[in-house]
Amino acid sequence: MRRRWLSLDMKFPALMTGIVLLIGAVFMWSAHRAFGSLLRETSGARLASSAALLAGLIRDGVPAARSELMRLAALDDVRHALTGSEDSARVAQTLRTAITRNTDSSLLRIRLVDTSGVVRHTLSLHNAPLAPSWVEGAHRRGELSPMQATFSPVLAINQQAQVEYVIPVHARPEGESLVGYLVQTRAIRGRGAEAVRKLIGTSTMLFGQPDAGVWSDLENVVDGPPTIVATDSVFSFDESPRGSGIGVASPIRGTPWVIWLQLSEEQVLEPVNSFLWRMTPVMLLVAILGATLAWLFSRRISGRVMRLTANVDQMALSHSPIGVRSAAEPDSRDEIERLEDAFRLMSERAQVQQQLEAQLQQSQKLEAVGRLAGGIAHDFNNVLTVITNFGEIIQSDLEPGSDNARDLDQILKAANRAAGLTRQLLAFSRRQILQPVRLDINESVRGASTMLERLLPSRVSIALELDSSISAVMADPVQIEQVLLNLAVNASDAMPNGGKLTIRTMMAELDNVEPDVEDVAQHHVCLVVKDSGIGMDRETATRIFEPFFTTKPIGKGTGLGLASVHGIITQLGGRVWVYSEPGKGTTFKLYLPAVDGEVTPLERGRSRSELPRGNATVLLVEDDPGTRDVTHRLLTRQGYKVVVAKTADDALLQLADGEHDIQLVLTDVMMPGMNGVEFAKRVGLGWPNMPILLMSGYSDTEVIDESDIARYRFLEKPFTSASLLNAVARSIVVVKTDLMRATTNSDDQAS
Repeated sequence: MRRRWLSLDMKFPALMTGIVLLIGAVFMWSAHRAFGSLLRETSGARLASSAALLAGLIRDGVPAARSELMRLAALDDVRHALTGSEDSARVAQTLRTAITRNTDSSLLRIRLVDTSGVVRHTLSLHNAPLAPSWVEGAHRRGELSPMQATFSPVLAINQQAQVEYVIPVHARPEGESLVGYLVQTRAIRGRGAEAVRKLIGTSTMLFGQPDAGVWSDLENVVDGPPTIVATDSVFSFDESPRGSGIGVASPIRGTPWVIWLQLSEEQVLEPVNSFLWRMTPVMLLVAILGATLAWLFSRRISGRVMRLTANVDQMALSHSPIGVRSAAEPDSRDEIERLEDAFRLMSERAQVQQQLEAQLQQSQKLEAVGRLAGGIAHDFNNVLTVITNFGEIIQSDLEPGSDNARDLDQILKAANRAAGLTRQLLAFSRRQILQPVRLDINESVRGASTMLERLLPSRVSIALELDSSISAVMADPVQIEQVLLNLAVNASDAMPNGGKLTIRTMMAELDNVEPDVEDVAQHHVCLVVKDSGIGMDRETATRIFEPFFTTKPIGKGTGLGLASVHGIITQLGGRVWVYSEPGKGTTFKLYLPAVDGEVTPLERGRSRSELPRGNATVLLVEDDPGTRDVTHRLLTRQGYKVVVAKTADDALLQLADGEHDIQLVLTDVMMPGMNGVEFAKRVGLGWPNMPILLMSGYSDTEVIDESDIARYRFLEKPFTSASLLNAVARSIVVVKTDLMRATTNSDDQAS
């Protein structure tokens, strides 16, 4: 029996079965760790944001309480009572009259304490037990401020939590001659605290002062949290009266109190534990089925190997001169060799599978990051639009060269840098609204080279090698300029001791790498950007297009430059190729499909002094209040009449009403309800001659497709006053010109 278990006929099936079971166990363990780590991160972020929100809500109530106390402290009877010239009954009546409208169940007591710490008058508002007074001890310790409000830590009485607000009382309203303090005692009662706990998903929500020792759950006195390492940061703890878990303490600004939120380890891991618990029967069934199949399959393999081995042994025995063979010599060696070959092949296949899975995960991760970045950039563009344009409005009213004008100029520069970052985010996520034209790449390179000569350090020389016979491409000139700028800046950083930057254009033929697509162009215009810098190794080169990946020191780069280059070229239907070796520089080749036809001349912007004026009526459709207000302000300053609508439905009612002679519709694209493109199509059906200008800084393929971009004029967010007014003027002029041409043609046909 022992010989049978040592044979391959039993070891191999047992090994295969064990491998299947082990893989299942490792999978379950790895899934638990991975999802647990992710849940800790997301739970920590949720705790931090919730704690900050709760602290802010409580902080917002502090000024009101302070104002109420200051109002009471300013009463003449209160000041006279502390100087000994008022009786208690009159003071009590005055205080009751002053707080009648604001009395609630949490306001327990009001006391007047003179400068020596003696309580002169006490007004109890509710029949409730009160905590020992804190203010007398604070007065002795010199902790009361003669000018500002002072807040006590949490005080305990019969498991109920209370706090005291102390405001100084002065003989004169100007804040001179301190005569005592007005002390207000309140019970801590968080209205809706239970609902907040359910919303956040935790039962631990504490209010208190880290170094005072008494804590409240916004209702009762309870055990405190673990030792608070730092505020406004999530940290994990293992040993505390409340067990292990994660927590965050958010300070309430202007007070000594903090809000503590905590999730236990069980609460954090409950989703993954619940999922794995539900999946356990399924995994056991799969493991049993897999083990059974592995046992049967391996027995078949080992049986064949054993039969082959027996045949070899029989052949060896029959050819043996003495008729005896050694049972140990050939058997183990042949079986191990066969198994080694089999497992080698399995290992190679597993490695290939892992590589494919890694590539798929990387692709999915980049897509997810792209969608997230695009969504953030969309909202941020609205904010930058408001900052930039209101800043320009204020700047136009300031005296040039003044301190305020210089400060505002720095704000506008910072806003422009932020707008550049959002454009890079949208570029790598391929969610920019591109308005491509038939573009001469050579003209774009010449224009960009002038800017690059001023931008790059003098140690970097620029050489242009432009082929005059290249075809046009369909591209957005602004984005091509951004691509050249990003590549040139990266090349300059790679040449710290100086070098040569070569920009070359030429025609190229590419094989069709998409056999299912018949109309993929094989004629391409190739834009080459080559530097003589330090180069990159293969591992770095494979990651250069990842968003936020950079080899530059912290603070020297965002990691979005090359990611945006890849996103722009890909969105234009092109491809990017890169070659680099350490010490031999780097070469980027950008391939864009060639197109036929005449090159579209580039429009030149106007200066601020040449901003167009108009008297047309514009229907402005914008859901964001800030963007709506600043757009309305810019248009009316230049003479336009503006009709405002917050939604597309309101705008359709304005058009149908006919009260205003509307000559242009200016609408945002990403709006709740009916989006801007759907709205534009409705306007086109009802008012076919109405010019439409769409505003957006974010392209969602579910909302905007290529046919929409070709049909309508777009204004990119964040826009400046110049770009807005020029776009509005061009939209009105273009449509009027088209109508005049159509009228002329119809008259000619009639004659």
